[in-house]
Amino acid sequence: MPRLSLGLNQRNFNGSRAVSAAAINMGAMRGKGSTSRMFIFCTQHSKNPSECINQFINITTLPPLSYTATGTYTVSSNSQYNNIITFTGNGTFQISRSYPVSYIVVGGGAGGGSGFDNGGAGGGGGGGVITNSALFDSLYTITIGSGGTGGSISISGNPGTNGGDSSIIGSTSYIANGGYGGGGTGGASGTPGSTAGTIGGGGNAGFSGISGSLNITTIYGTTFGAGGGGGTVCNGASAGGAGGNSNAGNGAGGAGPTAPLAQSGVVNTGGGGGGGSANAGACGSIRNAGGNGGSGIVILYFNL
Repeated sequence: MPRLSLGLNQRNFNGSRAVSAAAINMGAMRGKGSTSRMFIFCTQHSKNPSECINQFINITTLPPLSYTATGTYTVSSNSQYNNIITFTGNGTFQISRSYPVSYIVVGGGAGGGSGFDNGGAGGGGGGGVITNSALFDSLYTITIGSGGTGGSISISGNPGTNGGDSSIIGSTSYIANGGYGGGGTGGASGTPGSTAGTIGGGGNAGFSGISGSLNITTIYGTTFGAGGGGGTVCNGASAGGAGGNSNAGNGAGGAGPTAPLAQSGVVNTGGGGGGGSANAGACGSIRNAGGNGGSGIVILYFNL
């Protein structure tokens, strides 16, 4: 939005005021855009300096703000922001000139480990979460981190794989790391991705995962980056640990052949996968496998 500054150079002549020069400056906020300046010289004496100001001012305004986006995304709005761009897959974002944009970047959740005879496996760590506002001023590449894969069934148990990093890369970069995979049989919980990801639940005793680190209720209505629950013994009395919230996977385990399998994290939330169970026996070896992590997400929100 343009701004105007008016400077008057006044001199006194026998008690009356005369305007010798007036300078009118038109500029834009933050120093962007063009500036028009006009000098008006007055020779008459007047008690009202405004009589010397020319009413014709040449104003140069900023070009209209616009943006383009590509890839896998949706556009929505709410009562706070008339543009919310949600990337659920890779893409690009470009804005026509420097402008403040708020963002959320969530890394992929990690997979839970697989269990076997020696104990349940750890749940996968939640993806890292970062949120802030910055001046966006160019073309940005958007990358969405994939969810990690749950540990496969084996005689010794396997850890889950790490979640992928999500990022906004341009003149400035913003990166949220993926969570770390849950340990295999008897293994520890997965650790979170950097910047506020959350830890998965530990194995063996079926510990619950830790809740997600960020709840954007007014923007997206979702809690991101929760850890997966740890697995426990199948045919045992206790069930697997619960995920940190409904977007992270529960661990496998419990009593009888209908005991739950390890659940996966929900896509585009960075939730960790649940850990696999131990001593499957009559429950079936399928319950040894770990759940997959949920993929990440990038959200941009601003007003035009």
